[in-house]
Amino acid sequence: MIKKFLSCFSFICFAMSGYAESPTLCSKKQELSIQLEYRQLADHFHLIDNLTESTPVFFLIPDYKNLWIERFGDLSDKDLLIFKQYRDLRMKYQNTSFFDETTPSEKSGLFAPNPKDVPDIIADAFYTSITIEEALDQLAGKIEVQETEFIKYFFEIYNKKLSSFAEFDTNKLKIELDYFNTELNSENTIATFAEIIDFYKSGPQRFKSTLIFWSPSRSFRGACYGDHLQVKLPINDLPIDDDYVMKFLTSVILHEATHHISGSAPSDQKQQLSRTFLNKVKSIDESHFLDAIEEPLVMAHQMRFVKNAYPTIYSENADWFNHPLAKRYLCILEDYISNKKPIDTTFILKLADIYVRAGCKATEYNIPPSIRFTCSREHSEPEIIYYFKPPDLNLGSYPILILCGGSSSKGSIGSEFFMFEYFKEKVAALNVGFITVEQWGIDGNSIDEETFFNHYSRTQRFNDHMQVIKHLESNPPDGWSGDLIFLGVSEGGPLVTSLTTSYPRTLATINWSGEGDWPWVDEVWVFLEDMKKKSNVDALDGIPSTREEYDALIEQIKANPSTTDWFVGMTYFYLADAFRQTPTRYDQIRSPFLVVEGTDDPNIESRDEFVRKAKKAGAPIEYIRVEGMDHYIRKRPDIIDQSFDWLRKIVKNETSLKEIKN
Repeated sequence: MIKKFLSCFSFICFAMSGYAESPTLCSKKQELSIQLEYRQLADHFHLIDNLTESTPVFFLIPDYKNLWIERFGDLSDKDLLIFKQYRDLRMKYQNTSFFDETTPSEKSGLFAPNPKDVPDIIADAFYTSITIEEALDQLAGKIEVQETEFIKYFFEIYNKKLSSFAEFDTNKLKIELDYFNTELNSENTIATFAEIIDFYKSGPQRFKSTLIFWSPSRSFRGACYGDHLQVKLPINDLPIDDDYVMKFLTSVILHEATHHISGSAPSDQKQQLSRTFLNKVKSIDESHFLDAIEEPLVMAHQMRFVKNAYPTIYSENADWFNHPLAKRYLCILEDYISNKKPIDTTFILKLADIYVRAGCKATEYNIPPSIRFTCSREHSEPEIIYYFKPPDLNLGSYPILILCGGSSSKGSIGSEFFMFEYFKEKVAALNVGFITVEQWGIDGNSIDEETFFNHYSRTQRFNDHMQVIKHLESNPPDGWSGDLIFLGVSEGGPLVTSLTTSYPRTLATINWSGEGDWPWVDEVWVFLEDMKKKSNVDALDGIPSTREEYDALIEQIKANPSTTDWFVGMTYFYLADAFRQTPTRYDQIRSPFLVVEGTDDPNIESRDEFVRKAKKAGAPIEYIRVEGMDHYIRKRPDIIDQSFDWLRKIVKNETSLKEIKN
């Protein structure tokens, strides 16, 4: 029933803003209370705007005019003339320039505009009045006398048709109003509005009107026009008994109010943040510029509200939120609001990274079906996805190189196919097979962030790789020698070390900026202390300031390995798993093992200790200790080349030995 109903409904979630400007984060909790109501005059005014096409195209609903003609026949010449006169008058007192813009607004950038930039004095009068006399009194002195008389004349001509046209069950309307107003004034909703206001640094100001309009079709639409919140719904056909749908529609209203809050943020803030985003992404390829930040970010606020207020609905119907960027922005948003941080340039840069990497500007990988394979995941679904390419030249048996990428955090996840593409030429030069293993929740260009973080852990990555290896052993590719080479970077470092000590036919291993001897709980602390030092501060927001506070938090994380609580961009679930990882079995490293580390990496001492202990255990370790290099080896293509030169010699020697034996 739910999906059938929703498939018939269009949810237009776009809004114009309306909060007073406030230059700093609110020191006092700001609340927004919404009380929807129905006013016949406002409904008729809204209907006339649609009949005469006097409303901006963004808000125009053709169904009104189509049904009017169906009910009363084609418009007469007199109708057309009066409609045109009315439209000309309405547009005289509107500023619709924002709706015609195809590039970011000078005042609001990539965000919704402030209501002062969307003035409409006639709409203000009719949306806030009970009677036409009251509306016309408001307009006295603001428009010309003859214009006031024309509006009065227009309503007198069409009043009878308007009243008979917008017919609905008033009892149903009352039930729907009561439902929405109860939900919109619940403790959860009020708290969410307060968090959103603080996030955008917007000051408090009530809507001038919050109105329900009758809709002639099975279409629920929300919008904000200036300071007016509007909900257009099919009063007779709304499934009031379907709690899932009604709560979702409540979230649509919250969505529109969030646009209102966003647009009312300080103009200089919106301009600065927009410049930061555009400088990072260079250009935007959206059908409308608001689809880069404004719309997906507001959708993320809506998703967060449903996730917290109606968790069952969210878990069972997450596909209702279908904006391509909203799910990715949600991770960053949750972290900021949970830590009571307002929007800032760092937040926008994170959105820009997502936009470039995984959003509308993301690289769309062209993955040939011939290299995509699957195998079963131990004791669970779905299947593991991996990419495999044999060597271009089949010169007999060959080893397979398995490449393991680094860690993922909020707003920064992607396909392992990136690694496949990045290193394919260097691997091809070795004449070996090549494999990368996707993580749970990712399938090439398809990324389900919620599923990903529900399963993301070091243990899960290790288990998935071991399952792929077992699958290879049971179904060996033609020409595979049975030997494996492991190459890991950052988080992939501990992973390839564990794979090396678990797979007896390891030919060689490369560990880039990844493996250390210290427990990870200590390495994280060193990393955080280094962040403070580089930031020249004694404390960072959300980060324990002392080792005692840090250790207490670690115990809390271990005791509550949740996928919904976060620290330093990682879930408690991931962190608890990483803190439980066992020490390296140095005596099981029996094949050539290259460690590459930079002296500017905060955990260089842990890497040094790893090499020292490995050598003491008799492991064939080689160490490239790069002076002045930090954690990110991608900045040093010369070191990457040096690493592959080391590996090329090992592969060549192994090939020569096999040729001699044969």
